[in-house]
Amino acid sequence: MGEDLEDFTQLVGDMRASDAAHARARERSLRQQATEQATFDGLLTDLAESGAEIQLRLRSGRTARGIIIGRGADFVALRPRHGGVTVVASAAVSQLRRPGGDRPPQPTGDRAPTTVGTLAAYLSGIAPDRPQVAVATAGEPGLLVGELRSAGRDVLTLALTGDPPAIVYLALDSVESLSSPPG
Repeated sequence: MGEDLEDFTQLVGDMRASDAAHARARERSLRQQATEQATFDGLLTDLAESGAEIQLRLRSGRTARGIIIGRGADFVALRPRHGGVTVVASAAVSQLRRPGGDRPPQPTGDRAPTTVGTLAAYLSGIAPDRPQVAVATAGEPGLLVGELRSAGRDVLTLALTGDPPAIVYLALDSVESLSSPPG
């Protein structure tokens, strides 16, 4: 009888080890599948929910840093350490970094932004307050600084500060980022 108990105990132990190995293999397979289906938007959505600080590298070489505080169909809104808000056109982003060497999560899916608003809609919503902004545009080495006067479907109007002051009209698809100071 003692030998039967030992055989039974061995059998149960072998079954548990086999079940654990199958569970690990299944978990690995599911993680691999999620990673293979990942999108950049899905990664941004995951990071927005985590409250992680990120650095976005733009195609022009500029960077934008902060915590993701909002997402739209074609933009990311960040809260920089110094405050204010920076909105970045998704099309201008070439890479995402996590400062400080934190191990970032693996991209895990093709999740879309939780909001469907566009950059044009966001900017037209803040334009009536005439905020002071700094705008980075493709092909322009410096920032355009001034008052956001209006925003249409594909055009922004800025009253530039400086000597002499000027009005400038920007094609929305040339805008990489727009920052407003804390306030």
